[in-house]
Amino acid sequence: MKGIALSRPVNDTDTESILTKKPNLLRITWWYSVLQCAEYLALVSLTSAAAAKKLVYEDLANTLNQLHQHQLDLALVQELQAILPAQTTTGPAGWAAFAVTTRERLIQRLGIGHPWQFTKVQLDVLENYLASTERLLDCFDVAVVEDREAILNRLLLPPDQPTTVDAARSQPD
Repeated sequence: MKGIALSRPVNDTDTESILTKKPNLLRITWWYSVLQCAEYLALVSLTSAAAAKKLVYEDLANTLNQLHQHQLDLALVQELQAILPAQTTTGPAGWAAFAVTTRERLIQRLGIGHPWQFTKVQLDVLENYLASTERLLDCFDVAVVEDREAILNRLLLPPDQPTTVDAARSQPD
């Protein structure tokens, strides 16, 4: 593992700003941080690095608290908090089990956390797609449009999911 990115924003104003502008981005980022912390704790528990384990555990607990505070996926947060192992008494097997359970629940409940094995070409295509989408959204932020939500839904939702606009159009007059 290259390292762990702490999920805590710089301050509460940053959190509220991101929650207002891009709530799903922050939500997914927090969940990936939970998963990353759980997997890192499973690795760190194999060593005697108590200080690193304490920091990662605190980050995990803080991230779960942020999700709970902002009422994001409350049932899942409470479920993971209920099975969160004790910081000091849990051994490698306990942390490994928690990491596996966390990944399984995120895949099952939110559809995230799949252990994808992309090729270099697939990663390049994905990176280009994400960069293009980000540029498109940046342009859209400054555009003057009537129905911003409908346009965003058509751009960002999978084609097989009806948008609010599509559902309204399919209603007989």
